[in-house]
Amino acid sequence: MSWIIISLAGCASFSATGILDKVLISRHIEDSLSYLVAIMLVQQLFSIFVVLWKGCVVVYPWTVLALIVGSLEGLMVISYVMALEVEEVSRVTAQIFVYPLFVFPAAAALFDERLTVASCAGGLLLIASAALASYRPSKEGRILHSPAFPFLLAFWATATICSLSSKYLLLFMDEWQMVIWTSIGGLSIVPFLLIDSGRRCEVRKIFKQGCAVKLAVLLEEMLDFIGRASSIFSTNMGSIALVTSVYALQPLMVLFMVASLSRILPSAMDEEVKGAAFGMKVCAVLLMVPGIYLIS
Repeated sequence: MSWIIISLAGCASFSATGILDKVLISRHIEDSLSYLVAIMLVQQLFSIFVVLWKGCVVVYPWTVLALIVGSLEGLMVISYVMALEVEEVSRVTAQIFVYPLFVFPAAAALFDERLTVASCAGGLLLIASAALASYRPSKEGRILHSPAFPFLLAFWATATICSLSSKYLLLFMDEWQMVIWTSIGGLSIVPFLLIDSGRRCEVRKIFKQGCAVKLAVLLEEMLDFIGRASSIFSTNMGSIALVTSVYALQPLMVLFMVASLSRILPSAMDEEVKGAAFGMKVCAVLLMVPGIYLIS
């Protein structure tokens, strides 16, 4: 059961990270990709800390493969922040958890993970809840698809590959080495993003902003680091399919945080927390309750 506790801790960290991302992108930063470059650079501070604490071990070819996984994670984060730019964080968080639909069968085929009928049914309920969260009623009474859908397609593909690859690589390296090398691998996409001169200027502007924004970026990366490390440790300890499903509690945590923050600081976030739209979000989250029960 220890993997469940670690998964829940990582899930809470990722939930808070997503909300911070949305606030920063919506209120303080003009270009989401410039923000991505900034957080990837700050991320290396935590990688340096781990290197000083645990050391750095090169194990060929697994280290190279971990670097590749890190670059794929970078692409995954690109699709995520671009989705946040056009959609509410509570909806994006719910929609990203469609990717277990691909992880479940692949994990069973590649790692001989045995899934019960109950756990599969729980996973399907989690996926159904994510699908429900992706729709919203329009003023004309029609149901509209989320504008983030194209970016989420890329997220689902890269998240599935990264989850399966991480499980495989953990057979050959420990968790902290995985954290180090995937973090370094994520840097590989930064030079391509900085080709644009306007983006380079925007990155410099982010680091020149006030202390509040700088502390928020640092806090975001600290929470993200905790989430990524928890994900790697829990994946190594438990079934990849079930760990992935536990992380699907993230929309519940995000919805609770968003609703609370909207009451305390109404101007902080532009989220639908009333009426039919919020009701659909709640229904989506309620589907997760039996889903989590069935997989645990």
